[in-house]
Amino acid sequence: MLIKAMRFPGLMMFVLSIALLALLAGCGSGGLTDAPAGSSDGGATTLPPVAGISLGTDATTVKSDNSDSATITAIALDSSNAVIEGVTISFSATGGAISASSAKTDASGKAVIKFSSGTLDQSNQVVTITAAASGKTAQIPLQVVGATLTMTSTTANLPSDGSGAATLTVLAKNAGGVPVRNMNIALAVSGAGSVTLSATTGTTDVAGKLRDAAGNEVTVKGALAGTATVTAQGMGTTASLAYTVSGPAVGVFSITAPTMDLASCSTASTIDVEVAVPDATATPNVTFATTLGVWDGGTAVMTKAVNPATKKVKATLSSLKAGLATVQAYNPLVPATTDSMGVAFYAPASTAAQISLQSGVSVLGLSTGGLTKTTTLTANVRNVAGAPVGEAAVAFSIANPTGGGEFISPVVAYTQPTGLATATFTSGSVSSGAKGVQINAQVVGAAPVVAAPPIAIVIGGTAGSVVIGPGSKITVLNATTYSLPMSVLVADSSGSAVAGATVSLKMWPVQYSTGAWYNSLVYDPDNPAKVLYKSYITGTFDNDDVNENLIRDSGENSDPYGALRPPNSAAGSLPATVTTDANGVANFNLTYLKGSAVWIKDRIRASALVLGTETTSSITFTLPAERTEAEAGELPDAAYPVDLTVAATAGATVTYTMPAWSSAYLVVPATATYSTLSSYSTINSLTRVYTFTAPAGVKAGDVYQDYITASDGGKTSSTSWIRIIASP
Repeated sequence: MLIKAMRFPGLMMFVLSIALLALLAGCGSGGLTDAPAGSSDGGATTLPPVAGISLGTDATTVKSDNSDSATITAIALDSSNAVIEGVTISFSATGGAISASSAKTDASGKAVIKFSSGTLDQSNQVVTITAAASGKTAQIPLQVVGATLTMTSTTANLPSDGSGAATLTVLAKNAGGVPVRNMNIALAVSGAGSVTLSATTGTTDVAGKLRDAAGNEVTVKGALAGTATVTAQGMGTTASLAYTVSGPAVGVFSITAPTMDLASCSTASTIDVEVAVPDATATPNVTFATTLGVWDGGTAVMTKAVNPATKKVKATLSSLKAGLATVQAYNPLVPATTDSMGVAFYAPASTAAQISLQSGVSVLGLSTGGLTKTTTLTANVRNVAGAPVGEAAVAFSIANPTGGGEFISPVVAYTQPTGLATATFTSGSVSSGAKGVQINAQVVGAAPVVAAPPIAIVIGGTAGSVVIGPGSKITVLNATTYSLPMSVLVADSSGSAVAGATVSLKMWPVQYSTGAWYNSLVYDPDNPAKVLYKSYITGTFDNDDVNENLIRDSGENSDPYGALRPPNSAAGSLPATVTTDANGVANFNLTYLKGSAVWIKDRIRASALVLGTETTSSITFTLPAERTEAEAGELPDAAYPVDLTVAATAGATVTYTMPAWSSAYLVVPATATYSTLSSYSTINSLTRVYTFTAPAGVKAGDVYQDYITASDGGKTSSTSWIRIIASP
């Protein structure tokens, strides 16, 4: 058979083929290599589900001029914490620029992208990077830094009657010092004095300068004597410029001396109040009144004759008690012709008997790499009766310096009429140890010595920084509550992630705003039938609870019924502690009521303890509102009104400047009209100055409710609550 087969090769190939087919058929699938487990018939591998994502970065900050970047690394893990190769991870960022929206993990389970500031928004900000796969997510916050605002003015001295003006220049630059265009800037005014601004919002031009809607720089005019501070906010930072506003020129019935409102005076001294009268015939006498102290050593109310030659009259005010006096001068024949100011009386420095010392934080990071860490030292000086002591020299000192260059500036500071003196402590480059550096404060020249109990500030070095960042998506938990995702990142002084760090979280409502939601007449481009609502903020005020002890202490403000504004619960709630993962990141949720959105500004402090050293960081931001509900006008107005205090004397006045309001039908905000509900009040639509005049029969403790309506002529309006309390 073998010989025959060889003689017939074609037949031999046929026989072999048949035999092979038979062998395969007889063996079935057991004769072939099985398909890989978890594979489809085509052999494509099915990946196990992602059970978790680890997210890290090689840098916690990038510059706002897009000149550097951070490498973001995501690691996909299965349920056994084994890395997974070939998983597509999606990336997103709340700002800046990422090199790719997705990336596949390599053999080590890593997917890598780059993050930089980009050029779309060159402001300082905290950007949250999110990595997602198989329904699992991880977040990490990074800081964009280096953007600046600077402010200059053609003059810093202005008359209060608006007869002079200054041009205010606000310049925005990125981290590279290059001017940035098309950035939104908002301006606000604070202080004992006041100025009016031609515009309170605008955008920067190609040279980085702030311009209003008409393309002009902002014009500043004096409105109330005293020091007025204009603050610019934008680019993720702020800048301030102070104006000195002097009294009005002769020709207007006004208090011309002292020129500062608020003025100050020792209880051991006196202060002269001079009134200018334009027409001594029509106003032959002027009545002086005060809520604290007496005039010319006599009574709290007195009338004096005007000198017809100088058209002026002067009275001397004194007080044996420390406190704030509201001073009013008016024409007794026409009480509506009036002017008022404040005088703060304080105990003289020679009576200083007690001093206390506080620091803004108890733990401060190292000042390294050009980044300085500071805290404010506040000394409170009082006499034996507990009255504030003004103009007392307070000396600050460090008892046990580390040698790392920490310092206090100024070394000697003088107390204000409130009895407070402040200085700045700047950390050095060397850690202090667990007990910290000891800070002392004492009144200079006091006999016997008046010294404060020392305080300690820990300068930490192991945990180099803590960064806090909010997420971009608000969750509506129910009809009354929001939840905002947040993250903290802990890195050591070399920039490496600190895993397993316990981060303590504390928060406080540092400010509250007053105002209301209104129909803006601006239509939603995605839904032309829908009109968008906006918030009209009529004022922003610091928390009444200055020392944050939840108790109304002496000298702290409150509402007319003794309640501190706002309560600490207005800030929301968050976990007391969180623990960082392998990348130094810990995620948590901030829960708060919808009634706090837009109206409450939170401060969240994070303290990380690593290897016995603590570092503290904080973030301050206004609680955001969910966009759909806010624009639909479904959120409540502010819970608090603008509260004003007027002397409990018939004819006494108090003023407040309302911020500009506008709708889509107004060319500029100045064309809006303002009106009041109370018969005791008026408001000037041009200057937006609201004036309340105490009626006859007013007595201390009376509370008056009023409402101010801003309107564009009938198409839409906004009504805000204001409350006036009569004080003794």
